[in-house]
Formats: sequence, structure tokens, C-alpha cells
Amino acid sequence: MASITFVLKDKNADKSLVVMAVRYGKSNRVNYSTKEKINPLYWLQSEKRAKRTDKFEGYSAFNNRLKDYEIRTEKVLREIQNNGYTLNNKLIKKELDIEFSRSKSKIHNLVEFCTQKVALIPFKGQRRKPQSLRPYHQLAALLVEYNKLYKAGIEFVDIDMDFYKQFLKFLSEQKGFTLKTIGKHIKTLKAAMRLASDENLHKNTIYEHKNFEPPTETVDNIYLTDAELQQIYETDLTDSDKNLSWTRDLFLIQANTGLRYSDLHKISKDAIKDRLLTIRTEKTDEEVIIPLNAIVLQIMAKYGKELPAPYANPVMNRHLKEIGKLAQINDPIIMRKTLRGERKTIKLKKYELITTHTARRSFASNMYKIGVPTLSIMAITGHRTEKAFLTYIKISKKEHAEMMRTVLLQNYSPLKMAK
Repeated sequence: MASITFVLKDKNADKSLVVMAVRYGKSNRVNYSTKEKINPLYWLQSEKRAKRTDKFEGYSAFNNRLKDYEIRTEKVLREIQNNGYTLNNKLIKKELDIEFSRSKSKIHNLVEFCTQKVALIPFKGQRRKPQSLRPYHQLAALLVEYNKLYKAGIEFVDIDMDFYKQFLKFLSEQKGFTLKTIGKHIKTLKAAMRLASDENLHKNTIYEHKNFEPPTETVDNIYLTDAELQQIYETDLTDSDKNLSWTRDLFLIQANTGLRYSDLHKISKDAIKDRLLTIRTEKTDEEVIIPLNAIVLQIMAKYGKELPAPYANPVMNRHLKEIGKLAQINDPIIMRKTLRGERKTIKLKKYELITTHTARRSFASNMYKIGVPTLSIMAITGHRTEKAFLTYIKISKKEHAEMMRTVLLQNYSPLKMAK
């Protein structure tokens, strides 16, 4: 882990700037200005703090400010590593500038706002996390490509109905995105325009027009049944790459807890008590308490105190398709998507559609099938409304009929035939 100390920039000055020295790795160091100044006579070198002396009445508040720098910097370094990034000088300085609000760049258009300003705007009173910034960076890249192709302009004032129609055409015809993906980018664009408006960067309100809406489409997502998860659990992976076993275990933990991929690194034995896992989720920053079944506890026992760190999401998704194929999850799946303005039907094998998010959807769907109350499942998945939750689970009409038949057989008392 990195170490943080404070040094004087010029010990011979009447007032020297205090510099925060962040050391990490074997010999790497980043110097970052605290903007605090002190007379070197009042600096205690052994403690790297201001001396406790009547000659410097503000020593206590001064030292508290340095402590705040230290605590917030430790948090920044921890977040960088928790999100899978390697520490380096450029990244550390960039993240510290965001943390201490030192970005002075002037925002001229929507691209600059998405790449420079959004990160500085708190969300629910807290600094935005890297994963929440990713949609804005993706949007910025698309806007740059769009502007290069059409020379249409991406100033705040350019975001009108003509832009909306042309941008939809670009996303559909040039990029070949599905209607759902297009809707996601339009939703991000509207959010960025609202944030920029709140920052008094423009007075454009056309993006709030009822016709300036994200297109929507019902997507045929899959989930894995308990039987299919059992197939994956029992599949022999000894002759395959050992990394598949690692990925399989993490996926099964997700499928039995409903956790997101981003929360896997938080699972440890210290967070488990009385077969209940308590963690604070990365996306919503809310505490969830999840009961653990025998499969999760058995997998946890294999790895000791903490689970292995998950691979990058694309790597795990590739592994999962290999695992699904080995487990013979081969049911034919008919997918319907709108591509380049046309509704298309695609036939795939089920294992080709398995991703890390399939585990979470499988958890919600399987819990719903066995009769766990919807609100109890939502307390774990984090869905705010029952309407949103019911669109998330993927129970077929046949499965709904079978569920109802089971309840009827258990509770129905037939009427006696009238004579």
C-alpha cells in the first residue's frame, strides 16, 4: 500500500509550501501541493506536522487540514485499485485534482462537459465513481465521431430536434447499435444536458421536449434455471484452462446471491455472520444483507478468507460462454432486435448469451419462481419499484402457468358436483 507524508518545499523561505509526497510501489513517488504554507520554524520534521506552540496559534487547525488531505488521498488510492487500475503518477494526479476540485478547464461543449466536468459534480453528496462516469465518456466518444462525420456541431445550443434525429440515424445506421443501446446513449445525453444546465452552462431546454425521448425496446434476455446452474456446478473443468474453474465459482456465487460483478471483490469471511453476508454495494452505496446457501459456503471454503479477484468483465464473459458450452446449455434461443432500423430475428444457443449479468438475473428469476416475496428479492437486487423488478425477471408464460398450477394443486379444494 502507498505511504503518505508531508514535506516543506523550501526550508529557507519565510513561509514554505507544504507538499504531500505519495510513495507507492518500490520507488515511485508523486508530489502534490496542499496549498498550505507555514514558517519552517514552526514545522516539526519528526512528525511532519506543525509544532504545538503558542507562537503558531493555528497549529491545530493546520494539522487537521493535513490530516484531511491524508484521509482523502488514501480513499482516492483505494478507489483506483478497487476499480482495477494500476497506480501511476498521471492517474493519481488526475484523481487527486478531481477529489480536491482543482480542474480549471473551461467547458465549451458537451464533449468537454462529459470528459472533464461531470466527474467534478457530486452525486448524492459523494464523489462519482469511475463506473458511473463510463456512460458519459462513451457518449463523448460517439459525439466526437458524429461531429467528424456530419460537421454538425456539438455545442450546447446545437442539441435540438434536428440533432436528435440525425444522432439517432448515426447511432443506428453508422454504428449499427440496437434500439436498446441507442436508448441508453440518449438517456445519458439528456442527463448530461440537465447537469450542464444545473451548472449554468446553457439555457437550452429542447432536450426536455416529449419527442426528445430515448427509444425503448423489450429485450429477450435470458436467465439460467436452477437445473442449468446445477449443470454448470457439476461440469468437470479439470481438462480445461484452470481459470475457467475460478470464473465458474464466482459466477455461481453471483447466481446464488444476486450480487453485481462490481461487488464480487467485497465478499470475504469477515462480512459473513450466521450465514448472512452484509456488504455495501458499489453502484448504489446501500447496505444489503443476503442469506447464503450451501453452494456459496462450499465455494467460499475453497478459497479461505477472501475470494480471488475477478477477471475483467469481458474476460469473464468469454470464459462463461466456454463453460456454458461445456455444460451443454444448448437450448435454442430466438432473439429479436432492431438493428439499423429493421426488426431482426436471430437464433442462438443459450450458452452464447451467458454473461456475468446473467447470474444476477438468474438469482432474481429463480427466487421469484419458488415464491420468495417480491419485496424481499428487491431488497437484495436494489430495484426501486415492483414494475422495474417484474421487467427484470425473465419467466416465460409456460413457467407462469406451471407456478400457478403448483399453487392450485396445493391449495385448491374442488367444489362438489351439484345433483
